[in-house]
Amino acid sequence: MVAARQASLLLTFAVAVMAIITPALSQIPGIGLPGFPLQAHCWKIIDGVEGCTEQLLKSVKELNVKFLPDCCKAIVGIPITCAQWIFPFGLSFGDQVNKYCNNLLGAVPPPAS
Repeated sequence: MVAARQASLLLTFAVAVMAIITPALSQIPGIGLPGFPLQAHCWKIIDGVEGCTEQLLKSVKELNVKFLPDCCKAIVGIPITCAQWIFPFGLSFGDQVNKYCNNLLGAVPPPAS
């Protein structure tokens, strides 16, 4: 239980830091993470939906996926490179988010390969 709580706090901290730092770094030419040139664009997709950032942080902190439909639409619509950047520390958490949002929106996920 303690390890899960520590992992949750670490993940929440990491997401919060990315949310704060990315817009600032995107203003400096030549700054960016290798392989992820569009961090600011990725975060704007999530941040562009009212309350979505807060829903994401709460879901990570509580390890309980719960989003409103508009936030799910934004999350499901992000490119894979953005998803890898937004959920770098817990790809299984990203999978949980996609399953939750696909169920909420009534979308059929692609077959497993």
